[in-house]
Amino acid sequence: MRCATDLFMRLEKQGKLVRESAKQTYGLLLDAHMLLTGVIQSALVRKSGVAGKTSDVIAHRLWLIASFIQGIDLCETAISEGFYFQAAALVKQELETIAAINEVNSGVRTNRRTPNVNRVPWNLGKLYGALNDVAHVGETVILQSLLSMAPRGPVAPVTIEPRFNEIIANQLYGLHVALLALLCFALGQLYEDLYGEGLTGTEVKMLLAALNHLIKEDVIRRIE
Repeated sequence: MRCATDLFMRLEKQGKLVRESAKQTYGLLLDAHMLLTGVIQSALVRKSGVAGKTSDVIAHRLWLIASFIQGIDLCETAISEGFYFQAAALVKQELETIAAINEVNSGVRTNRRTPNVNRVPWNLGKLYGALNDVAHVGETVILQSLLSMAPRGPVAPVTIEPRFNEIIANQLYGLHVALLALLCFALGQLYEDLYGEGLTGTEVKMLLAALNHLIKEDVIRRIE
């Protein structure tokens, strides 16, 4: 039992160190993440326990949004603490969830079929292939770059501990935050159908501020 505990403590300790490095590079994305999670929490608390209209389409969207919200903290932790293989799988699921919500809204969702990520705004779907490469550990170059250490004679050791990779961390975190913004839009649309009113003025201001941060950090581009 002690050996197992030591392993988990070792990974946790290194993950916290990676997080400190990651936070130094996220820039305005940190604020954007806090704003968007604040929008979600505000909306959820405001309508907690309040009955609204229902339909199969509304229920389906509600399930998808709830599944996304459940994984927000897990996804952020995997990215920020350097568990990039697991993080890629979680961000990929978030991307598919947003695509599925859009398909449900459009009436084209097919059960048991992977959602068409090309329906996701801001051309985020183009990153799907890269997420697959990391999540499915199918790209040898990525495995080598993230896990290999300096050769020691004829042996090329690998690390089991997460290591900070600025490029991958920022790409995954930026995509995660952009998908959070799309989730906020979806939540507002759901509330309009459920309750006849969407996000509040304050929630909209927070969402717009987060979008401005995403534009400044070049995660999404301003639509002229």
